[in-house]
Amino acid sequence: CGYVPAVAYEFALNDNEAGAEAAEFARAVAEEKRRQYEAAVRGNKMFQKAYEDGAEARAAIAAEKRAKQAAEQRDRQQAADAAYNNMINQSQNQIPNAPPSNRRDCYDQGDGTEKCFYD
Repeated sequence: CGYVPAVAYEFALNDNEAGAEAAEFARAVAEEKRRQYEAAVRGNKMFQKAYEDGAEARAAIAAEKRAKQAAEQRDRQQAADAAYNNMINQSQNQIPNAPPSNRRDCYDQGDGTEKCFYD
């Protein structure tokens, strides 16, 4: 990059050969740092591209998860509705059984026994 640190400049003033070595070392370090920076930038760009490429897959997974949760909720609601409707229909469609004694003041309790109003 052409930048020479002050230490290398001081060497160059006193000794051309030592100054040249120090300047070359400084250039090599600067070049290595530049390469590391460029590699990091390339890696970051690759990561960013991979992340952007995966956006569609992540959205599909999230949509699938939401659809599964909605289906489970719908199934639970349908099961609850069916149980409620079954309970209502069962209670409305039951015809009270006449008691075995056929007395008007008695009724069948549903288990074969009868209960009379005067009991």
